[in-house]
Amino acid sequence: MTTHHFGQGSFKNELWVNNNSVFKKPIGVDVEFVGAGAFDWVFDDENGKEIRTLREENAHGGWHSMDFKSLGLFNNYSIGFRNVSPSELTIKQGDVRLP
Repeated sequence: MTTHHFGQGSFKNELWVNNNSVFKKPIGVDVEFVGAGAFDWVFDDENGKEIRTLREENAHGGWHSMDFKSLGLFNNYSIGFRNVSPSELTIKQGDVRLP
């Protein structure tokens, strides 16, 4: 297994890992938020079509993880975060897990 590490970023609307790059068959993603604030995990296919969106309450900040197999996602995807809280959100760091 390999990982694509991504660093800090702040966003009021959306933030896409590696500028909306498409990852080949990602296994999962881990992200660390600096503070609290609800967000949506957003997964787009290779053509930019939104495939799945899942809400995360993120009541305390910290680490959050998503497993692609458990979601039935087995193809190539870009990975984004959509802010659904009233304030700006900040990501400290994260990793996309790859085969």
